[in-house]
Amino acid sequence: MFSRYARSDGLLYGLEFLTDENGRRVAAFSYWAGYAGTAIALLSWAHQLLNVGKPQGPVPVFDTASALTDYESVLKWDMAETASDGPFPECRLSDLLVNCAYLDPHRIPPFVTHESLSAPGRRLRVICDVSCDPSENNPIPVYSGYSSFENPTIATSPKIGSPELRVIAIDHLPTFVARESSEEYSRLLLLSLLTLDLRDIEGVWKRAKQTYRDRVKELP
Repeated sequence: MFSRYARSDGLLYGLEFLTDENGRRVAAFSYWAGYAGTAIALLSWAHQLLNVGKPQGPVPVFDTASALTDYESVLKWDMAETASDGPFPECRLSDLLVNCAYLDPHRIPPFVTHESLSAPGRRLRVICDVSCDPSENNPIPVYSGYSSFENPTIATSPKIGSPELRVIAIDHLPTFVARESSEEYSRLLLLSLLTLDLRDIEGVWKRAKQTYRDRVKELP
């Protein structure tokens, strides 16, 4: 499809490539994807503790996002805490790991590895990879497929021994809280849409256009 656009001098503005002057996306589902992922991770963790050896069933439906989470002890890490090379012992010593790192072309050092998770004393039982990109650039390089709301967890690849460790790799997490995520995304995107008629001079649209042109040049 991109080849056809290139040949006809067409132009596509990818919403994920609408960025501000610092390179950050102006609209994304990040918050609600992380929110939903955390809730499902908590459900999976509780299931493991209460139903040892039994597979987890489909994720239940909730009326509102606020009904999903109620937790107290959270270790919050950001870019500063993960600036050094991993893997990080704090990850394997937590009950849950929710990865929300934005993946760009620059490789991120692994937060965990098969070796670090196979060492004695691991407490970690559930990993939720909100970024959900089982590629070589993933800082959670311990799985190779995807899960779903019907089958929310998968085993690591290769499988890691006791205690049981499950991975949530659902690539459409925002749909779990569709109303809240859609409302926020629309609100964030609206500011840029209001400048669409100025796309030839407005930075957010000029950057998206340049990104498209750069990608087209990479086509065979």
